[in-house]
Formats: sequence, structure tokens, C-alpha cells
Amino acid sequence: DDEDDDTPKVAIKDDPRFEKYLKMLKMHVPKGAVAAKMTAEGLDAAILDMDPNLPAPGQDDDEDDDTPKVAIKDDPRFEKYLKMLKMHVPKGAVAAKMTAEGLDAAILDMDPNLPAPGQDDDEDDDT
Repeated sequence: DDEDDDTPKVAIKDDPRFEKYLKMLKMHVPKGAVAAKMTAEGLDAAILDMDPNLPAPGQDDDEDDDTPKVAIKDDPRFEKYLKMLKMHVPKGAVAAKMTAEGLDAAILDMDPNLPAPGQDDDEDDDT
């Protein structure tokens, strides 16, 4: 049970915590359903958008990532706009409202399970 810095990191695809969800995707279960299942079971569904060859999160205590990232769908800044989309308000109208209120409408094209932008100082608008 040595947890040294030279301990090899387990890739997402090899991590037993995520094995069944990746298998669900291979079985053509819709990504949204897999994400909902992961969230219900207390796991971060953003894993589904990561490279499966990267080290799985939660193995590294050295990272300066103490603050959990809020997903776009859970960020109060975007809550009302996502609700508008669910209510079948045209995407263009929602985008116009976001822009008028000083928010980037590109959020509407992002995966809502990804961390919301603007939560740390490292993110710049270089898209």
C-alpha cells in the first residue's frame, strides 16, 4: 500500500470505478443516460468526455485542485438559460438573451457535464 510519487497512475479506461460506464457506451447506451447513472452513483460524468488513456482523477494528491469544479448544468449562472432550452425556447433567442446579459452563448454548444468556464484563473478565452 505504498503511495509514493512513482506509483503508476491508472488510466480512465483501466479504472474499475469507470469500467461499467465505458462498457455501457460501447453497448451504445446514450451518453446522457450513462452520465445520469454516473451522477446518481456519485461519480463525475465529465469523465466520459476525457481521453480514456489519461490517468483517472482522484489518484493524485499533489494537484492544487482543492476546489471542485461546477458542471455547466449545475452552474447558477447558466441555469435559467438551460431551462429555457428545455422549455423549447429557440436556441437563437436563448443565445441572444445570454449575450445581452454579458454571458458567452457558446456555453449552449458545450457538453453540460463539463466544468463551467470562469471558475479559475487559468482559463482564458482563446477559443
